[in-house]
Amino acid sequence: MHDIERANIAVMSGKVDKKNLDKKLSVSGYTVMMSTIDTEPEEILKKYHQRSYLEKSYSYLKSKIKMLPIRHPTEETAIAHIFISILSLSLYWYLHEKLKGKYSLKHAFLLLRRIKAKIYDNDRVFLTEIGKKEREILRC
Repeated sequence: MHDIERANIAVMSGKVDKKNLDKKLSVSGYTVMMSTIDTEPEEILKKYHQRSYLEKSYSYLKSKIKMLPIRHPTEETAIAHIFISILSLSLYWYLHEKLKGKYSLKHAFLLLRRIKAKIYDNDRVFLTEIGKKEREILRC
């Protein structure tokens, strides 16, 4: 389904004001995509949007998580670097959503740093007492 068809459906359903839509469409342009791949146009468009999403995510990784440039000698280590970065981005968003309104991520991690562990020779691990705020964060 094309954008204009979607726009017409939105106007008919009353979700969008026709006057504002006409104004928007009058200044909008067209995107032309060419491909040497023998695939359905919908599939190519889907891949294009996936690539766009990945590029935006990578940009976010570089800015928010301060991901370092990828300078690895092999393809495997570069992929591992990207994997760990994507994993940290996923964790970042998960924690951001879970802690929304309670703690900032920076504050939450500072609180969690208070938890210490003592490891004895027989591989027994004892944690220091976990405070109320730390417990609340860990329950998220």
